[in-house]
Amino acid sequence: MATLEASFGDWTAPAAPRGETTIAGVADQTAPRVVLVDRPGSVQSVIRVGHVTPNGLDPRNFDLDVLNGILGGGFTSRLNMNLREEKGWTYGAGSNVSDALGPQVFSVSTSVQTDRTADALSEIARELNEIGGVRPPSGEELDLYRRGQVLTLSDRFETNNAMVGYLSYVTRFEHPYEWITTLPDRYAALTPEIVGAAASMLHPDAMTWVIVGDLTRIEAGVRALGLGEVEVWDAEGNRLR
Repeated sequence: MATLEASFGDWTAPAAPRGETTIAGVADQTAPRVVLVDRPGSVQSVIRVGHVTPNGLDPRNFDLDVLNGILGGGFTSRLNMNLREEKGWTYGAGSNVSDALGPQVFSVSTSVQTDRTADALSEIARELNEIGGVRPPSGEELDLYRRGQVLTLSDRFETNNAMVGYLSYVTRFEHPYEWITTLPDRYAALTPEIVGAAASMLHPDAMTWVIVGDLTRIEAGVRALGLGEVEVWDAEGNRLR
């Protein structure tokens, strides 16, 4: 209290209220794009794949977060089990949906051994297509993810910093203070069909693919995949061809 009083004890509200920030939307990407960046001699290729998704206040985000958890949001997710545990091409692979009040970004990230770059890209493309198609989320996958989330809810209050982080989060995204107490029921109400429907927010045919690696070893293989129009850039952000 003494520290707080010393820093904020004489604080008064400003005469004028703070302004409101207007965050412009971002047009949906309509075609795939492949960006290659040369890193001569690299023993790994760094891969980033993604596109813009709806803003953080979109009510569909809860289902999208669960879908992402199954696809690439944890160690037992499809991407990591595929590229790391089954193939052994990487130390880890995953996906994420950024938290933002404006446009968010869905992204897949990994680094793979150079000679498996094209193979890894092919597997990522397959996983992105299958989760919204021939291999939707299963009941077993949903149950594993749901238990992992519900059984660790209390961990979110383990420290003072965690409590402040929670309060900041619910305020930012306009959730009620007791939002965390509603989550077990929300997770329980989910079905594979509900989660699978969130895959409509992902567009595998309109992703940006960024690959950084030794182009003398990977460029031909990446081009052969036909993921999209290929651009070559240097490390300083200049397009070369």
